[in-house]
Amino acid sequence: MEQKNLGTKDFIQDDYFEKGNIKLKVRETVVVVLLWLILLYPILAIINSYSPFPLWKFIYHFSSKESEAFTDYCGTVLVLGFGLMTLCSTFFLLKNNHNEKYGFEKETLYDVEKCAAREVLLDEVYEKRFGTRNFRENAQFYVVAPEQNLPNGYIEGKFKKRGLEIK
Repeated sequence: MEQKNLGTKDFIQDDYFEKGNIKLKVRETVVVVLLWLILLYPILAIINSYSPFPLWKFIYHFSSKESEAFTDYCGTVLVLGFGLMTLCSTFFLLKNNHNEKYGFEKETLYDVEKCAAREVLLDEVYEKRFGTRNFRENAQFYVVAPEQNLPNGYIEGKFKKRGLEIK
């Protein structure tokens, strides 16, 4: 994965999703499917072994007393693992929600002075192109002339000239 051109410089390009690259797509798809099968086979074997007869003929079926203990152990590990994962996920979700609701309100994650200077600069640019703030806020309908449209990178260029670029 790499950055390709300036038009999409903020996006990561992945060759898998580009046109062509058939070998790459086949190789990565086969690897992912095999890894999923490796992951799912033990779980399916445990499910298959809990029934008195095999549910799937192509998956191993434990049938002796010794294997019942192993199957019970593996089932317990899976249930506890799923429960622990659910508890951890819920904890991190609640912690993140708390941080968003209370923590980020107290912390300023940007430079307040630069933000105020950017707002002043934007107000100057908008006033020059579209009229006073009072006019802009009270106009119910306004048609922007083609020459009033802002060219690409115009605002970023203005920020850069005054040393207010966003990083």
